[in-house]
Amino acid sequence: MVAKQIQRELSDMLLTDKVLQYAILPEASLGADRYLSSLTTISDVEVSTDLQELKGSSNAALLVGETP
Repeated sequence: MVAKQIQRELSDMLLTDKVLQYAILPEASLGADRYLSSLTTISDVEVSTDLQELKGSSNAALLVGETP
């Protein structure tokens, strides 16, 4: 239950936090064209029984399109 909530929170942060977005796709902060994008998902989160440690996994894909 806690792991799923943390997974949702991290996913939401990827959508809304500009610092995280620029860390995943630094070209965006440099004014990359609109056809360059990144798809990142939080695939798994594990929390220790005492809630002191967290291990998360993510997947990322870079999508590149041609400019018209």
